[in-house]
Amino acid sequence: RVKVLAPNQKPTQPAEPKVQIEEQKAEVFVRTIVSNKRVHEQEAVLLTYKVYFSGCGISQFTNNIRFPECKGFLKQELEVGQVQADLETYNGKNYQTAVLYRALLFPQVTGDIVIDPAHFEAVVQVPNRAKVRSIFDDLYTSVVKPLDAPAVTVHVDPLPTGKPTAYS
Repeated sequence: RVKVLAPNQKPTQPAEPKVQIEEQKAEVFVRTIVSNKRVHEQEAVLLTYKVYFSGCGISQFTNNIRFPECKGFLKQELEVGQVQADLETYNGKNYQTAVLYRALLFPQVTGDIVIDPAHFEAVVQVPNRAKVRSIFDDLYTSVVKPLDAPAVTVHVDPLPTGKPTAYS
């Protein structure tokens, strides 16, 4: 299957924090995506961490990963399975993407609940700027890059009043 995306456009919104790799046009960042930022108490929210990269490759993630505790939520982690890269346009620019983590969150309290930032560390493959002289020269250089996914706030409304008498 072939997926064709429109050419890159200039962003109209401020983008997520990005790590620029050296002076090249390589970008890599992680987004925090929630299915809904306004829910009722006990209504499920899907939390997803997705990596976006362009002009480079990611060979692996190190064990230096920290997920937030998700205080105020009951959390059920979902299996992501084999990580596969996909193509996506974000803020007018084309990226390769991959889902790193998914969880269902069930809010246990009302009000604004902050999901703290997550931290990842990736081994990024960037094109080698040195002139290649033979087929044995390295075409890419490995760089370890810390990636922080931003915090996100979910507003939780209380359940409606007037529940049935048989409801417990």
